Amino acid sequence: MMRLLKQPNRWSCLPTAIAMLINKSVDDVIRAVGHDGSEIIWPELPEPNNRRSFHPQEMYPLIIENGYLVTVFDKTPFLANSPEQAFMELGFGINNHEPYDRLTELYERLKGRMLEINQDLVIDKFMEHCNGVLIGLGVARTPHAVAWNADEGLIYDPNGTVVRRNVFIIEKYMLLTRR
Repeated sequence: MMRLLKQPNRWSCLPTAIAMLINKSVDDVIRAVGHDGSEIIWPELPEPNNRRSFHPQEMYPLIIENGYLVTVFDKTPFLANSPEQAFMELGFGINNHEPYDRLTELYERLKGRMLEINQDLVIDKFMEHCNGVLIGLGVARTPHAVAWNADEGLIYDPNGTVVRRNVFIIEKYMLLTRR
């Protein structure tokens, strides 16, 4: 049974979602990662986007140490001929800070180079049976990470609520399976 946990601050949704999935405290997850995500590295951006926050790959060692395997599904896989092109395609350097517009613009630019698979069906199939972390845009249409409870078919939101899936725009699905 998944426990709903509340994130300690606005930039800690990812470690809170992980904590819910592996049945640890948020403090345990943050301690294992080695930093609290609070460092301001983009002072020109508003809170909490100015914070270092957390990257999903920082969570993998802790997830694996706790008996889980991780499989990551990108909602929109695409082809790029170099890491530099991938960074440019993903919108680094775009002055538009509205995430939904950024996502729409990204999809338009990548048309024709997106891999021809229906990733929604792939993700849906695994989400029927496997818990995980959803990374994307939350209810407020800002970047967010939440825990997915496959047994209940519900999102456990680190903001302190349990909601249906249709309120979340998925960009990545981190499927966690027991080893």
